[in-house]
Amino acid sequence: MVIDNGFGKGIKTNPVYKELYDWISMNAVKYSDKDDFIISYNLAPMVYMIANRRPALEDSYVDISDYPYYYYQMAIDKMKQNKREPRLAFVFEGIPALWPISLKEDKYKWFSKSFSYPADDPISRYVQEYMKPIDYFRLSDQLNVKCFADRFFILGKELKADPFNLDLVYRLGALYQKKGDLDHAVGFYKRALKNNPKFTPALQNLAIVYSQKGDNRAALDVFKQIIELNPDQNDTYYNIACIYAKQHKIDESVVWLKKAIDKGFKDWELLKSDHDMDNMRGTPFYKEILNNQLGND
Repeated sequence: MVIDNGFGKGIKTNPVYKELYDWISMNAVKYSDKDDFIISYNLAPMVYMIANRRPALEDSYVDISDYPYYYYQMAIDKMKQNKREPRLAFVFEGIPALWPISLKEDKYKWFSKSFSYPADDPISRYVQEYMKPIDYFRLSDQLNVKCFADRFFILGKELKADPFNLDLVYRLGALYQKKGDLDHAVGFYKRALKNNPKFTPALQNLAIVYSQKGDNRAALDVFKQIIELNPDQNDTYYNIACIYAKQHKIDESVVWLKKAIDKGFKDWELLKSDHDMDNMRGTPFYKEILNNQLGND
């Protein structure tokens, strides 16, 4: 068969390679734009040319067995630093190559499986965290190629088709929060609350994001909104106590911590280790509360 488009146009090959070539090209066009970045691993660097997309990692020949994991973690960190996050990832469970069974016979077989996803290497962990499986190509009964797309892109595409879907808006906010893009997270949580002002998960995360941004007043306002809606949610009282502790407002922090305990807060290990409570740690208030509760348990 002859490849009839793109980088490989005019190359004669077997039907499976032609189908694989077309499958890679199709997913690249469907889920990414020409200037986007992608990842191809384990091996298979030719994918970048077939997909006509740029490598997200500086090392385009990724063989997980070649280097220790910290090498690939450094590569992922540098990728994020340079804002080269991939729109797609193609994961090969083995080398997509045929080898002859016998030189006397016209028979071939695929190389054996050498990589199983999900794995614990840094590249696989990145794909698991930020990407979603969308398609796979079966080379043989034991060998597949898997395609993953950026979760932001997929959710954004779904949201365009269903702009008032509260769950999609909230999930995008949570993804941006996890990524550390707090401004975008705030925007999506506010959008969710515009659709439903009583949507507690969005309120909870919005308050936490405000606290992460250092806007304690806004965080307190939102936490107190949550209490009005759910007066028995003890972790909200605890979060308010933490904010006051960070502001060195010890008396207020103790008041809210006692309220949290009255509502059922019992995570004493968190109370002992939480750095938000550092300013209270040496005070009689903190010691009395902790010692009394540990003694009662």
